[in-house]
Amino acid sequence: AYNTPYPHGLSEEDIPLLRQCLHRLKNGNPQAASALFACLLCACQDTVTDRAAGHGTAALFYQADLYLRAHIGTVTSQALANHLHVSERTLRNIFQAENKPSPAQYIAAVRMEEAGTLLARQHFRIFQIAELLGFSNAAYFSNAFKKYYGISPRRYQQKILQPTGRQEEEKR
Repeated sequence: AYNTPYPHGLSEEDIPLLRQCLHRLKNGNPQAASALFACLLCACQDTVTDRAAGHGTAALFYQADLYLRAHIGTVTSQALANHLHVSERTLRNIFQAENKPSPAQYIAAVRMEEAGTLLARQHFRIFQIAELLGFSNAAYFSNAFKKYYGISPRRYQQKILQPTGRQEEEKR
């Protein structure tokens, strides 16, 4: 999905390789950077595949979370259950075993966190964010956002983009 952060498989040992890749790219050696990036990508895919291929509720929750983030605008609890080939009751049990809220509450929370991220980037207007996240209209999105964060999306965006000095003045 476009601009969706996915859990990555980078370990501490991979960070120097990533730095080397960026350094080579900056210094005009795109072939070496490309080769290093391919190695990193393989390492990430292996780690993500290992996590998803595991057994038990942790692996199922991980698969559900990946699916949710890839289909954030259209996903439902039923769609998650179908994706995992389990009943909705089993899906609730998986989330409960991982100490997570219900699937519907988790979906709503992930959507709101993504909304906060998108508002901070300032690339999208509020109605566009509402549409991307599967809300029927901007007013419904704004109400849900205000309920979650305690402030409107517009005010949230203003607070994030506000210079630090003004925030300090407001605290006084």
